Amino acid sequence: MVIRWGGGRRRPVLGLAIGGRTVAAALVEGTALTWAGGAEYETLEDLVEVIGRLASEAGSPVRRVRVGLKRDVVQIRSLHPAPPLKARDVPRYVTLEAARLFRQNGHPLVTDGTLVSVSKGDPALWAAAVSEPLLDAILEGCREAGLTLEALAPSAETLPAALDMEPLTAEVSVPDGRTTERLSLGAAGAVWRSRWSRSDAPSEVDWVSALTAVNGERAVVAPAYAAGVRLPVLALLPAGHRAAARRRGRRRMGVLAAVGVGLWLLSGALYAGRLSYAYARATALLAAFHPAADSALSARRELDEARTTLETIARTRADRSRSLRLLAGLTAALPDSVSIIALQVSPTGQVRVTGYAPRAADVLARVGRVGGLSGASFEGAVTREVMAGQAERDRFTVVATERAP
Repeated sequence: MVIRWGGGRRRPVLGLAIGGRTVAAALVEGTALTWAGGAEYETLEDLVEVIGRLASEAGSPVRRVRVGLKRDVVQIRSLHPAPPLKARDVPRYVTLEAARLFRQNGHPLVTDGTLVSVSKGDPALWAAAVSEPLLDAILEGCREAGLTLEALAPSAETLPAALDMEPLTAEVSVPDGRTTERLSLGAAGAVWRSRWSRSDAPSEVDWVSALTAVNGERAVVAPAYAAGVRLPVLALLPAGHRAAARRRGRRRMGVLAAVGVGLWLLSGALYAGRLSYAYARATALLAAFHPAADSALSARRELDEARTTLETIARTRADRSRSLRLLAGLTAALPDSVSIIALQVSPTGQVRVTGYAPRAADVLARVGRVGGLSGASFEGAVTREVMAGQAERDRFTVVATERAP
């Protein structure tokens, strides 16, 4: 059986469903089925050759494979309620109890187990076992085909991905030729029990739309399609393969860490180099413009000094003009009979006039009328003195305040 049609755009995954004498394959991109095929085998050596042939016939380069084991080659057990175990201890428990849980059939077994929540606070132990020679053949076939094995588990665990059912469905029946597999689903939709029975009239189920093109082969292709779409919880891999996978994971993490450290160092070196270049460039520009900067600073200092000189000249000129105006005002206001012997103008604007006059009161009145002066008053007492060659006169000192212009 080989079926081809167009597909999606994601990286393809080859899903394999391996039974006792048959292998079904489905090439999946996302949730789209792009190719399906199948073959039969007689011995484990034939199985190795069949895996490589199906991978080469897939129609497009594929590097990833996920394998689902059908019920005729895998043993499944469920314990409900589960023993009081922690999740990390379940695989070890299943390994130690393998002789009680599974049939040996003359071959060593590879086992795995986990806890599945049937309902809130009600876990069940879900375990599986497969013969080691079959696993070795599958691993050898994937290795010779250049495929990276991402998952290997019972098909029962991933089969719900091929069914179009309600999210809260508790049980489903999946036909496969003359057999029917009844799956019990837990709270999160995970399978926790599988019952396999022979039936001459298999029940009908609703498959997902991606399986429409295979028509009568849906039940055959469905396990392979589901293996490619959904990752299982169980991992039926030999201890050596798991150890090698852990070593590869550690190496990958080491490489990623080294690359991250290298990128940090590279970014630090680039940043330091950029800072050094910017510093050298700025230093060179400063050195190139140093003479011009000195000339500009010198010119600026000379301009500031010239501006200060001009302001001083203007201020002195304004003070001189104000003193001349004051003298002119006093000269015009006082008659010739008044003699001024002292005139003082303080920085605070206080004007003090000392002199002789026939009558000091007339001088006070006239000084009060001089423009620019206010608050004229006598400072001290007015005295009457006799001057040589003249009649008696009043000696006065008048104080006034000069108003700002």
